Amino acid sequence: MFFASPAVAQDSLVATQLLERVQALQPKTDGVFPKGSIPSWRMYAHNNRRYKADINPFFAGLVAFTLLDLKKDLSPKQQQQADAIIGATQPFVSQYRNK
Repeated sequence: MFFASPAVAQDSLVATQLLERVQALQPKTDGVFPKGSIPSWRMYAHNNRRYKADINPFFAGLVAFTLLDLKKDLSPKQQQQADAIIGATQPFVSQYRNK
Protein backbone atom coordinates (compact mmCIF):
# COMPACT_ATOMS: atom_id res chain seq x y z
CA MET A 1 0.00 0.00 0.00
CA PHE A 2 1.35 3.43 -0.96
CA PHE A 3 1.17 6.37 1.41
CA ALA A 4 1.97 9.88 0.25
CA SER A 5 4.95 11.31 2.03
CA PRO A 6 4.35 14.38 4.20
CA ALA A 7 6.29 16.49 1.67
CA VAL A 8 3.99 15.44 -1.21
CA ALA A 9 0.87 16.07 0.87
CA GLN A 10 2.23 19.47 1.92
CA ASP A 11 3.05 20.36 -1.71
CA SER A 12 -0.50 19.44 -2.73
CA LEU A 13 -1.94 21.61 0.03
CA VAL A 14 0.22 24.56 -1.00
CA ALA A 15 -0.79 24.12 -4.66
CA THR A 16 -4.48 24.07 -3.67
CA GLN A 17 -4.05 27.19 -1.55
CA LEU A 18 -2.26 29.02 -4.37
CA LEU A 19 -4.96 28.09 -6.88
CA GLU A 20 -7.64 29.29 -4.46
CA ARG A 21 -5.76 32.57 -3.97
CA VAL A 22 -5.42 33.20 -7.71
CA GLN A 23 -9.09 32.38 -8.19
CA ALA A 24 -10.05 34.77 -5.38
CA LEU A 25 -7.94 37.58 -6.87
CA GLN A 26 -9.54 37.23 -10.30
CA PRO A 27 -12.42 39.73 -10.64
CA LYS A 28 -15.81 38.06 -11.10
CA THR A 29 -17.51 41.19 -12.47
CA ASP A 30 -16.29 44.21 -14.42
CA GLY A 31 -15.09 47.05 -12.23
CA VAL A 32 -11.71 48.75 -12.03
CA PHE A 33 -10.28 45.52 -13.39
CA PRO A 34 -12.18 43.62 -16.11
CA LYS A 35 -13.71 40.23 -15.37
CA GLY A 36 -11.15 37.44 -15.75
CA SER A 37 -8.07 39.66 -15.54
CA ILE A 38 -5.30 39.38 -12.97
CA PRO A 39 -5.06 42.68 -11.07
CA SER A 40 -1.75 44.52 -11.22
CA TRP A 41 -0.63 48.05 -10.44
CA ARG A 42 2.04 50.41 -11.77
CA MET A 43 4.15 52.58 -9.51
CA TYR A 44 5.41 55.87 -10.89
CA ALA A 45 9.18 56.39 -10.75
CA HIS A 46 9.06 60.03 -9.65
CA ASN A 47 6.18 59.56 -7.23
CA ASN A 48 6.64 56.11 -5.72
CA ARG A 49 3.64 56.54 -3.43
CA ARG A 50 1.22 56.71 -6.35
CA TYR A 51 -0.11 53.52 -7.89
CA LYS A 52 -2.31 53.13 -10.93
CA ALA A 53 -4.35 50.11 -12.01
CA ASP A 54 -2.49 48.42 -14.87
CA ILE A 55 -5.08 46.75 -17.07
CA ASN A 56 -3.29 44.48 -19.53
CA PRO A 57 -3.52 40.86 -20.64
CA PHE A 58 0.08 39.98 -19.75
CA PHE A 59 -0.47 38.60 -16.25
CA ALA A 60 -3.71 36.83 -17.12
CA GLY A 61 -2.03 35.20 -20.12
CA LEU A 62 1.03 34.29 -18.09
CA VAL A 63 -1.06 32.68 -15.34
CA ALA A 64 -3.16 30.74 -17.88
CA PHE A 65 -0.08 29.58 -19.82
CA THR A 66 1.67 28.46 -16.61
CA LEU A 67 -1.40 26.59 -15.37
CA LEU A 68 -1.75 24.83 -18.73
CA ASP A 69 1.88 23.74 -18.45
CA LEU A 70 1.53 22.52 -14.84
CA LYS A 71 -1.93 20.98 -15.18
CA LYS A 72 -0.67 17.44 -15.81
CA ASP A 73 1.01 17.46 -12.38
CA LEU A 74 -2.10 18.57 -10.47
CA SER A 75 -4.72 16.45 -8.76
CA PRO A 76 -8.15 16.16 -10.46
CA LYS A 77 -9.65 18.76 -8.09
CA GLN A 78 -6.73 21.12 -8.70
CA GLN A 79 -7.13 20.59 -12.46
CA GLN A 80 -10.74 21.74 -12.15
CA GLN A 81 -9.59 24.86 -10.29
CA ALA A 82 -6.96 25.52 -12.96
CA ASP A 83 -9.55 25.06 -15.72
CA ALA A 84 -11.84 27.58 -14.01
CA ILE A 85 -9.03 30.16 -13.82
CA ILE A 86 -7.96 29.54 -17.42
CA GLY A 87 -11.56 29.68 -18.64
CA ALA A 88 -12.13 33.02 -16.92
CA THR A 89 -9.01 34.55 -18.50
CA GLN A 90 -9.84 33.56 -22.09
CA PRO A 91 -12.56 36.16 -22.83
CA PHE A 92 -10.41 38.92 -21.30
CA VAL A 93 -7.20 37.96 -23.12
CA SER A 94 -8.99 37.44 -26.46
CA GLN A 95 -9.92 41.15 -26.50
CA TYR A 96 -6.22 41.91 -27.00
CA ARG A 97 -5.67 39.42 -29.82
CA ASN A 98 -3.99 40.92 -32.89
CA LYS A 99 -6.66 41.48 -35.53
